[in-house]
Amino acid sequence: MKDIIIATDFSVNAHVAALCAGELSSRLGGRLIVFHALSPMATVENNSDGNEVYRNLLPEEAAQKKLDLLAMELHNRFEISVSRLLKPGFAEVEIPALAQSLKAELVVTGAQGQNMQTGRTLGSLANKLLNNSTFPVVCLPADSLWNFDRTTSLILLKQFQLCNSFGLTLLNELNSRLSSLPESRKSKDQGAA
Repeated sequence: MKDIIIATDFSVNAHVAALCAGELSSRLGGRLIVFHALSPMATVENNSDGNEVYRNLLPEEAAQKKLDLLAMELHNRFEISVSRLLKPGFAEVEIPALAQSLKAELVVTGAQGQNMQTGRTLGSLANKLLNNSTFPVVCLPADSLWNFDRTTSLILLKQFQLCNSFGLTLLNELNSRLSSLPESRKSKDQGAA
């Protein structure tokens, strides 16, 4: 696997999706790209997330700090190569543009954004990506239980329409590839958890 993009808005749901993408990248030997589109509407007030660390930072500085922390967490936990990318713009435009320019094999995002942390309802970005993308997309809910050793996850993703047809095809192929990996490679990160 070449590149997996994890699009984040720094919500709890996006963090769960990042952990799943990190595990997948680790198991398949791919590079993980953590991406955040900084909305032109971002302000200092809505960027602090109630955390004093970010309160006095400009939106771009706070987003970069959050990206750095997430990338470090993913690198340390899964021992993978993690790139960070922050770009001004709207996520629904910037994510597809990045996926196409990098020829990413998969885009992973949370099923809901900052305003909808739990449940199975799709947020507007997830809905747009699933319905309009010509590349594999998987949108994970905040309560995801991700297990690459069983097909249960694939069935649930399909049942709840949390991946597009390209994503489902890719996940089926990946499930087959993961099933053929030696046990030591499959369980590499289980000892660290």
